[in-house]
Amino acid sequence: MDDYVTKPIDPVRLFSVLSQWIKIDEKYQTADMNSLSKSHAADTPCSEPGASATDILKANRYDMQQQTPISDSASEIFNKKEFLERVGGDENICQELLNDLPVYLTGEMKKLKDCLKQNDAKLIAVHAHGIKGMAANLSAYKLRDAAYQTELAGKQGDVE
Repeated sequence: MDDYVTKPIDPVRLFSVLSQWIKIDEKYQTADMNSLSKSHAADTPCSEPGASATDILKANRYDMQQQTPISDSASEIFNKKEFLERVGGDENICQELLNDLPVYLTGEMKKLKDCLKQNDAKLIAVHAHGIKGMAANLSAYKLRDAAYQTELAGKQGDVE
Protein backbone atom coordinates (compact mmCIF):
# COMPACT_ATOMS: atom_id res chain seq x y z
CA MET A 1 0.00 0.00 0.00
CA ASP A 2 1.66 3.27 -1.09
CA ASP A 3 -1.33 5.59 -0.72
CA TYR A 4 -0.36 8.63 1.27
CA VAL A 5 -2.67 10.99 3.13
CA THR A 6 -1.10 14.22 4.31
CA LYS A 7 -1.94 16.31 7.34
CA PRO A 8 -4.16 18.11 7.81
CA ILE A 9 -6.40 15.15 7.20
CA ASP A 10 -9.01 15.77 4.55
CA PRO A 11 -11.96 13.46 5.35
CA VAL A 12 -12.81 13.07 1.66
CA ARG A 13 -9.27 12.07 0.74
CA LEU A 14 -9.00 9.71 3.72
CA PHE A 15 -12.30 8.02 2.83
CA SER A 16 -11.20 7.74 -0.79
CA VAL A 17 -7.94 6.01 0.13
CA LEU A 18 -9.56 3.72 2.67
CA SER A 19 -12.36 2.76 0.29
CA GLN A 20 -9.77 1.45 -2.16
CA TRP A 21 -8.46 -1.00 0.42
CA ILE A 22 -11.43 -1.76 2.66
CA LYS A 23 -14.69 -3.22 1.44
CA ILE A 24 -17.51 -1.50 3.28
CA ASP A 25 -20.62 -3.58 3.82
CA GLU A 26 -23.51 -1.89 2.03
CA LYS A 27 -25.64 -1.87 5.17
CA TYR A 28 -23.08 0.49 6.78
CA GLN A 29 -22.80 2.87 3.87
CA THR A 30 -24.74 6.06 4.29
CA ALA A 31 -25.91 8.57 1.76
CA ASP A 32 -23.48 11.06 3.29
CA MET A 33 -20.50 8.77 2.75
CA ASN A 34 -21.53 8.07 -0.82
CA SER A 35 -22.17 11.70 -1.68
CA LEU A 36 -18.96 12.77 0.03
CA SER A 37 -16.94 10.33 -1.99
CA LYS A 38 -18.66 11.09 -5.30
CA SER A 39 -18.71 14.86 -4.93
CA HIS A 40 -14.95 15.08 -4.47
CA ALA A 41 -13.79 12.16 -6.57
CA ALA A 42 -12.80 14.30 -9.53
CA ASP A 43 -10.38 16.49 -7.59
CA THR A 44 -9.04 13.83 -5.23
CA PRO A 45 -5.79 12.29 -6.50
CA CYS A 46 -6.26 9.29 -4.21
CA SER A 47 -9.43 8.37 -6.03
CA GLU A 48 -7.35 7.46 -9.05
CA PRO A 49 -5.70 4.05 -8.86
CA GLY A 50 -1.93 4.37 -8.77
CA ALA A 51 -1.80 7.91 -7.36
CA SER A 52 1.64 8.37 -5.85
CA ALA A 53 2.66 10.20 -2.70
CA THR A 54 4.17 12.89 -4.93
CA ASP A 55 0.86 13.39 -6.76
CA ILE A 56 -0.94 13.75 -3.46
CA LEU A 57 1.62 16.15 -2.01
CA LYS A 58 1.41 18.28 -5.14
CA ALA A 59 -2.37 18.29 -4.83
CA ASN A 60 -1.93 19.56 -1.27
CA ARG A 61 0.10 22.56 -2.47
CA TYR A 62 3.48 21.49 -1.09
CA ASP A 63 6.67 22.43 -2.91
CA MET A 64 8.59 19.14 -3.01
CA GLN A 65 12.00 20.82 -3.40
CA GLN A 66 11.65 23.27 -0.52
CA GLN A 67 9.03 21.37 1.48
CA THR A 68 7.43 24.74 2.07
CA PRO A 69 3.71 25.03 2.75
CA ILE A 70 2.16 27.42 0.28
CA SER A 71 -0.98 29.20 1.44
CA ASP A 72 -3.88 29.68 -0.93
CA SER A 73 -3.59 33.35 -0.16
CA ALA A 74 -0.66 35.14 1.44
CA SER A 75 -3.09 37.24 3.49
CA GLU A 76 -5.37 34.39 4.57
CA ILE A 77 -5.28 34.02 8.33
CA PHE A 78 -8.10 31.52 8.75
CA ASN A 79 -10.22 29.66 6.22
CA LYS A 80 -13.44 28.91 8.06
CA LYS A 81 -15.08 27.25 5.07
CA GLU A 82 -12.24 24.75 4.71
CA PHE A 83 -12.12 24.13 8.46
CA LEU A 84 -15.86 23.49 8.59
CA GLU A 85 -15.51 20.98 5.75
CA ARG A 86 -12.76 19.22 7.70
CA VAL A 87 -15.06 18.79 10.73
CA GLY A 88 -18.01 17.67 8.64
CA GLY A 89 -19.78 21.04 8.74
CA ASP A 90 -20.38 20.80 12.49
CA GLU A 91 -20.33 24.38 13.84
CA ASN A 92 -20.25 23.12 17.45
CA ILE A 93 -17.08 21.10 16.90
CA CYS A 94 -15.57 24.04 15.04
CA GLN A 95 -16.31 26.37 17.94
CA GLU A 96 -15.05 23.91 20.57
CA LEU A 97 -11.74 23.49 18.79
CA LEU A 98 -11.34 27.24 18.31
CA ASN A 99 -12.16 27.82 21.99
CA ASP A 100 -9.39 25.38 22.97
CA LEU A 101 -6.84 27.16 20.78
CA PRO A 102 -5.74 29.90 23.24
CA VAL A 103 -5.11 27.37 26.02
CA TYR A 104 -3.11 25.11 23.71
CA LEU A 105 -1.09 27.97 22.26
CA THR A 106 -0.35 29.47 25.68
CA GLY A 107 1.13 26.15 26.79
CA GLU A 108 3.12 25.66 23.60
CA MET A 109 4.45 29.23 23.66
CA LYS A 110 5.66 28.70 27.23
CA LYS A 111 7.44 25.52 26.12
CA LEU A 112 9.03 27.38 23.19
CA LYS A 113 10.16 30.18 25.51
CA ASP A 114 11.74 27.63 27.87
CA CYS A 115 13.49 25.94 24.92
CA LEU A 116 14.85 29.30 23.78
CA LYS A 117 16.23 29.99 27.27
CA GLN A 118 17.98 26.60 27.15
CA ASN A 119 19.13 27.06 23.51
CA ASP A 120 17.47 23.72 22.68
CA ALA A 121 16.95 23.97 18.92
CA LYS A 122 15.74 20.37 18.58
CA LEU A 123 12.90 20.86 21.05
CA ILE A 124 12.03 24.18 19.43
CA ALA A 125 11.56 22.29 16.17
CA VAL A 126 9.44 19.64 17.90
CA HIS A 127 7.09 22.14 19.56
CA ALA A 128 6.87 24.29 16.42
CA HIS A 129 5.99 21.18 14.42
CA GLY A 130 3.10 20.49 16.81
CA ILE A 131 1.84 24.05 16.46
CA LYS A 132 2.16 23.79 12.67
CA GLY A 133 0.06 20.62 12.59
CA MET A 134 -2.60 22.05 14.86
CA ALA A 135 -2.76 25.25 12.81
CA ALA A 136 -3.01 23.29 9.56
CA ASN A 137 -5.88 21.24 10.98
CA LEU A 138 -7.66 24.48 11.88
CA SER A 139 -6.92 26.02 8.45
CA ALA A 140 -5.05 28.82 10.25
CA TYR A 141 -2.54 29.53 7.50
CA LYS A 142 -0.60 32.48 8.93
CA LEU A 143 0.00 30.57 12.16
CA ARG A 144 0.91 27.41 10.26
CA ASP A 145 3.44 29.26 8.12
CA ALA A 146 4.99 31.05 11.12
CA ALA A 147 5.27 27.75 12.99
CA TYR A 148 6.85 26.16 9.92
CA GLN A 149 9.50 28.88 9.78
CA THR A 150 10.18 28.36 13.49
CA GLU A 151 10.42 24.61 12.95
CA LEU A 152 12.93 25.11 10.13
CA ALA A 153 15.01 27.44 12.29
CA GLY A 154 15.05 24.84 15.05
CA LYS A 155 16.07 22.07 12.66
CA GLN A 156 18.92 24.30 11.44
CA GLY A 157 20.05 24.99 15.00
CA ASP A 158 19.09 28.66 14.79
CA VAL A 159 17.85 29.81 18.19
CA GLU A 160 18.25 33.55 17.56
